[in-house]
Amino acid sequence: MNASTIIRCAGSLPRGPIAAVGIAAALAFGLGFVAATRSVDSNQELASSVLVQDQMDQEAMMEAWMESMQPGEQHEAMDAMVGTWKAELKSMMAPMESVGTATFTRGMNGKFVRQDFNSNMMGIPMHGISFTGYNKVLDRYESVWFDDMNTAMSFMTGKKTENGWEYHGEETDPMTGNTLDIRDLLIVHGEDHFTFTRQYPAQAMKAQGMPVPEGAEWVDGFQVSYTRAEGDHDHDHDHDGNSGGNSHR
Repeated sequence: MNASTIIRCAGSLPRGPIAAVGIAAALAFGLGFVAATRSVDSNQELASSVLVQDQMDQEAMMEAWMESMQPGEQHEAMDAMVGTWKAELKSMMAPMESVGTATFTRGMNGKFVRQDFNSNMMGIPMHGISFTGYNKVLDRYESVWFDDMNTAMSFMTGKKTENGWEYHGEETDPMTGNTLDIRDLLIVHGEDHFTFTRQYPAQAMKAQGMPVPEGAEWVDGFQVSYTRAEGDHDHDHDHDGNSGGNSHR
């Protein structure tokens, strides 16, 4: 029964309260039935549309996920650090120098680089490890460093510069508990030489009695100078025998 039929029938029914209620109920039922029928059709169209959209979203999601898994030019840019190096450390905050070794190896199908650093601090042997990679989803370089002289890890995020990389993070002073912003500059000077410099805010260095150049925002804390080891012929292959890669620290 459609709405027009109900309305026609309503004209021949007796007038009065009971009849009016019946007419209203019948009319409401008829109109409701029509609306429900249209609603079913509309819901089916909506469900079909959602299904198609869902399939498109899943395909786009899978494509984006697969793309994020593949190393790119940002990873290849750090090939210069892969290999074995002589590492000379010099502190600008204290009269301290040391000489050690560092080996950078590629792994995880060229997505990450591991550094094994061996030296000494004030006569105490020190072994440090870093892992670095490029996060394609967040469009940034990421690095973590830890060593056997600390219980803390250092997390840094960075970007490519014209001649290297610039990283930012935080460092907590174990004596005061104060946390400072820090900046790391990695500068490539050629195929066989690059430097890593840890910098601190000028104001913090000045508070410790360190000389600070006029107008300086950052001041060098220490630097590691890397020189490629003689006879280093293995820097074209990574830990797993793969090629392609990156590095930091």
